[in-house]
Amino acid sequence: MRLTHSLAAAGIAALLPAAAAAQQPAPAPPPQTQTAIPPAASYNGPIGGRWTVSGFVGSNFSAVVSDIDLEGGSSFDFGGQVSYLWGGTVGAEFLANFTPHFNTPSLAFSDQPHLNSFMGNVIAAVPLGEAHQLQPYFSGGVGAITLRGDVLNVALDPTSGTTSGSEMRFGTNVGGGLMAFAGNVGFRADIRFYRTSSDNTFTAVGVADRLAETLLSGLKFWRANVGVAFQW
Repeated sequence: MRLTHSLAAAGIAALLPAAAAAQQPAPAPPPQTQTAIPPAASYNGPIGGRWTVSGFVGSNFSAVVSDIDLEGGSSFDFGGQVSYLWGGTVGAEFLANFTPHFNTPSLAFSDQPHLNSFMGNVIAAVPLGEAHQLQPYFSGGVGAITLRGDVLNVALDPTSGTTSGSEMRFGTNVGGGLMAFAGNVGFRADIRFYRTSSDNTFTAVGVADRLAETLLSGLKFWRANVGVAFQW
């Protein structure tokens, strides 16, 4: 009997420390450290390369040939542009413009001649605004200007039939404007001065080609355009 009481007492003595430990509160977990979230990047920093494509309509005006005012008034034109800007600031541009009826006072043409220009330019832009949505720019370069028209075989006689004449000259252009975007879509407004090379050594043989050559040599005119633009 005493042996039984001794074993029971020993068992109770062994369980008391475990019961005391179970009643003590669990230790608090270590505090968690929060990682600071960096602020969002600003659009005002440098931007990557950007393509721009635009289509536009406009008008040619103030045309002069060899310092003689053509007094032909304005003429409708349309065209397109594609450019790439490195860092959104400096790049290369290609311009193509088409004038179906270039106004000229010459009565030898049965209809107003076609005047087209193709230019490769250097372009520089200044991105402005929180998202660079405003982009004033300046560009200039060189290329070719062509003229083609039907000339009356006998001047002032519309029944005499016509002969087609054409000419191409080296040309230059310089101008600038503004591009404005809402996302990837926007508009482009542009004003530009064009001129062709002057050469008094005419090589054309036919009367129609000689007239086109004379009209295109030393031609100067202004051109204003406005249209839709896309960038990516």
